[in-house]
Amino acid sequence: MEDVDIGNFRAIAALVIFCLAIVLTIFLVFKAVVLRIPVPGRQPFTLSVKYYIAPVAAVLAMLACTSMSIADVGRGLLGNSQIQPYGILILFMSMAYIAASLDATGVFAWLALKFTVMSGGRGRVLFLFYFLLSSFITTFTSNDVCILTLTPIVCYFAKASNVDPMPFLFAEYAAANTFGALLYTGNPTNIIVADAYNMTFLGFSKYMTLPTFAAGLACFAMLLLEFHRHIPVSIPLPSVDASHMVRDKLGALVGSVNMLTCLGLLAAAPSLGWAMWAITLVCAGVQCVFNVWAYRSSLLHVPLGECWTCGCAEEDQGSGAAAAEAEGGSSAAERGGAGAELDGGKAERLASGASATGLKAGVRQGAGLPTMCRQDTDAALSPEAARASRDSGSGGSPTAPSEGGRSGSGGCSEGCGACSGRAAAAGAAAAAPPGAATACRRGCCGSARGCGAGATAPGCCRTPAGPLAEAVQDSAGQLPVMSVVLSAAEQPPPPPGGPTGAGDAADAPAVMTVDSLRGKAPTFWSLFFDLPWEVVPFALGMFVLVEGLYVQGWLNVFGNGLGRASTKLPAAIFIMGFLSVALANTINNQPMTILLTRIALDVRYTAHVGHGNTHKAALFALVLASNIGAVFTLIGALAGILWSNIMGIHGLKVSYTHFARVCCPVGFVSLVAALLVIWFEFAVFPHTD
Repeated sequence: MEDVDIGNFRAIAALVIFCLAIVLTIFLVFKAVVLRIPVPGRQPFTLSVKYYIAPVAAVLAMLACTSMSIADVGRGLLGNSQIQPYGILILFMSMAYIAASLDATGVFAWLALKFTVMSGGRGRVLFLFYFLLSSFITTFTSNDVCILTLTPIVCYFAKASNVDPMPFLFAEYAAANTFGALLYTGNPTNIIVADAYNMTFLGFSKYMTLPTFAAGLACFAMLLLEFHRHIPVSIPLPSVDASHMVRDKLGALVGSVNMLTCLGLLAAAPSLGWAMWAITLVCAGVQCVFNVWAYRSSLLHVPLGECWTCGCAEEDQGSGAAAAEAEGGSSAAERGGAGAELDGGKAERLASGASATGLKAGVRQGAGLPTMCRQDTDAALSPEAARASRDSGSGGSPTAPSEGGRSGSGGCSEGCGACSGRAAAAGAAAAAPPGAATACRRGCCGSARGCGAGATAPGCCRTPAGPLAEAVQDSAGQLPVMSVVLSAAEQPPPPPGGPTGAGDAADAPAVMTVDSLRGKAPTFWSLFFDLPWEVVPFALGMFVLVEGLYVQGWLNVFGNGLGRASTKLPAAIFIMGFLSVALANTINNQPMTILLTRIALDVRYTAHVGHGNTHKAALFALVLASNIGAVFTLIGALAGILWSNIMGIHGLKVSYTHFARVCCPVGFVSLVAALLVIWFEFAVFPHTD
């Protein structure tokens, strides 16, 4: 084979641009950049630059440096006989839609509370139950769905029972990022590798079942070893009726059947001769048709013309009028807006009563992820929020939080000039008698509209829906709000080394309501717009960038070096596994998977490793590491950022060093256990396809 010239300007520029794109991506994941463009005579136009912009900008830079051509971009987008980016994205987004629709029915929240009650208040049993439930949800949906569903429930449960939530939160997070390796559809990184090697659904799980369960057992053992002293022997269980968590029993049944049917068809796809992305697309279409009927009352409100940068979207149909009518004569203490305290210029996060459904928009925006910007404030009051509301009612002016791109009064992001003073406007609207209208401000909402009791008002001039508003909805056919308040006598003493920022439980009893867990009812369009659309430009941009590295010969160089070191089966498995983890926690797991998959398919790599047993074992090691790698640090996968932001909303803080100190041993032992099983499988039962 001819030597590759990588010393020219185009090759060096391609590598530098790729590295800069990765650095910029990681930076934007943690902090989105808000650009304010002045508009004469109008409010400034705000534009949030999110993490998925980085690879797109890097592609344009490569084109400008002539490191790649338009034809190269086309090949990166369309793929080749081994990798088809469009098929990967269709499969992932279709499964995400089915999973989100099933989650919206409340079936997973019902399972979580059922497991909580089944534990009988035994701390270690509940620890095991949360680990198992997280593993189950992740296996059949994705780690994002699991984290968005279970994390708020664990936070509320810990708040209501006054126990240290960290053992349960770490158990949930570690399981969510370990058991995603079990099925073909468990993680987009699985799909990238499996599609590249043309693996079948059953062929994938045939080799991945034992390593995944070995990693899961090792993960649980390490977590129990680390947290056994912090798990209380007995826990007072909140008396929340789990049956009220299910919003739509028919929807839960249809969604479950559709999910299982989709997985069954994926398993039978080779014998049927169907493309797997086509199967998931059809099943997602069936789910969409059902959602048209299930959420027919929300079809007419398409939020295309709303402000996507500051969060001024419409509430669910009818909720604005119901909230205004119910809250017209109520005191400010009855409202569900959360206050904030400033410490060093940073707003402390408060437990604002957001559910898995209500949190999606806020935490995704806080993590730098695009989302439908609608108001996500809930009915339940935390003690801090109640005190802030009482202060507001007595003449104080608590600062509205801007955590996660939302404000307590209307969901505006930081820097939205047109929506400044929204908390004051909300307070004025609260004090006004029923029927009084307040004029909306132009700019953020784009129009001046009345916000009285008889109008459906935009989010920027409405007050959050409070408990009385939920009572009005209950009278219209909604399930009643059930709550538990633990008195000071019933509350156990604070755990040693408990989380910071959780609030002082002795000041006021913690409130846990079914409504605070269920959150706002989903709509047809919210299910669509809340999908992780950011994955599409991000993944396509990364595919094109890796194609640019290939054009300039860098994949040949990397493949040759990696292949020389991976000629033996154990070397191929362990080198690929640990290299993947190192890169995942440097450049994130999705770019890492795209890059190493292309390297593993490069002719220079296969010249040393071959196309048989050793090659396939290395690819499975890559799959395992792309999942377990997220357990090591918070930047190993985007799921870590989501998890951290949800905890922040509930007043819990985990530093990156603390997370790494706790989870690196867990991830290391889990990875070694999984790689040892992979080695055993391919040594005893070699691949013969």
